[in-house]
This record gives sequence, structure tokens and C-alpha cells, in this order.
Amino acid sequence: MLFRSANALLAQPTLLLNVTLDSQKRVTGVYAGDLVQAHDAGIEACRRQALVEVDAAFDIVVTTNGGYPADLNLYQSVKGIMVAARALERGGHILLAAECEEGIGQDYGQILARYGSPLELLDALTAPGAEPIEDGWQAQLQAIAQAKGTVWLHSSLDEATTRATHLRPCPDLASTVLALQAEIEGREGRPARIGVLPFGQQAVPVVREALPA
Repeated sequence: MLFRSANALLAQPTLLLNVTLDSQKRVTGVYAGDLVQAHDAGIEACRRQALVEVDAAFDIVVTTNGGYPADLNLYQSVKGIMVAARALERGGHILLAAECEEGIGQDYGQILARYGSPLELLDALTAPGAEPIEDGWQAQLQAIAQAKGTVWLHSSLDEATTRATHLRPCPDLASTVLALQAEIEGREGRPARIGVLPFGQQAVPVVREALPA
């Protein structure tokens, strides 16, 4: 992941070296030199490579975090949730498929366990004068996505562990999608809009703005 760190700038670095990857984890670009300039060049390349316009938000988004090793734990896999939320209709459903063979991530699990719900967590993290929490940004992103819709997790985690992270367990993706689809279509009287992001954050959906009539 490309990033710019204020701490890195304070260290007065002499060289930044970053690469971009495609869905097959092949190098698509190399960006080296001044930290700010090379970083900005990488961002622009990622924008051209990854942003995908969609006509409308989806009722259901099935996503991943790109598979191994990016989905070793839930802490890393939240990126897949965050990207899916960009294209989610408010009140919709995100289904994340992530192995999480190394569990939740100890510190991340402890952050989630402090709060009774995603909204409680989000309120605590964004309250005026709130103290920063180390690695709290991932918990905040998860809570922001859950404020928009329901998030389900298909993983190797057991049901109790999944529920402890404020996510809904999804033992079978296909049957869950079909059940949610039927529920939405029965309620709305129209076909459910379903999006799939098989490569996680390698493709970032952006809802196309409607042109004025």
C-alpha cells in the first residue's frame, strides 16, 4: 500500500521506493525518488489502474481482501470491507470472504471488544477530545462501513469469534446472497443490485454521478 507519513518526512528521507501490483501480484510500476513526488506519482497510477466507475450503488457487495497473504487476519481484511462500502446502497449488505487463519489480530480484537456495537465504537473514536487509539483507524473504518449497512464475514473464524468483532457470520456465501436477494426484492419490488469484488482493494468502485437532466 502506498502511504505518506508525517513521521517519515520529519526524518528527512533521501529516497522512497514503492511499487504497484495488479490482481496477479505482478509489478505494474516502480516509483522512486523524493518521498512526496514519488508517492503522488504512485497514487495517480493507482487511480488509473484501480478506480472503476459503476452506474449505481449496490444492495449487496461480495468482496475479498485479495486472498493470501492479505487476508491472514481480520485486521488486514477490513480494507476489503472499506472498499466495498464505497459502492454500497445505504442499508445494504457487504459479504467479506477472508480466510483469517491467524485470527482477528490481537490489538484489533481488544479494540473491538471494548464497545458493545459498531456505532458505539464510532462515537467513541470520533467524539470531541477523544484520545487517539493505536491502530484505531482500522476499527473506525469498519464502524463507518457498518454505519452504512450490515457486514457479514465468511472465514475460518468460529461463530462466537466472528460475532465478537461485531460482524455477522456467513457460513455459506451463495445461500446468504440468495436469501438477502429474495428479501430485498420482496421488500423493494425490483431486482436486487449485486456487485462482486473478487480482488478486494485491487478494484475500487466509484459511483458515477448522475448528469443533470
